[in-house]
Amino acid sequence: MRDLIARVAVGIYLLLQKGEEQKTGMLFAFREVEERTKVEEVDRLLKKQVADIIFNDFGLPEIIPTEFGGTLEETAE
Repeated sequence: MRDLIARVAVGIYLLLQKGEEQKTGMLFAFREVEERTKVEEVDRLLKKQVADIIFNDFGLPEIIPTEFGGTLEETAE
């Protein structure tokens, strides 16, 4: 339930702050590069943007899953 509330809050925030979406995407991209978060943990509305920032701005396709244009292969657990 807590996760659902957090996702709804992020969704509302993004709808209200259209200009801030780029900054939020950059924040999550930095966190991914620093290995503090994973693309899978990012809200679904930001995943593609975060992957694009990591790929185009940082030049690190090896940490992006293939579904978002990267080269990271999903491993079966």
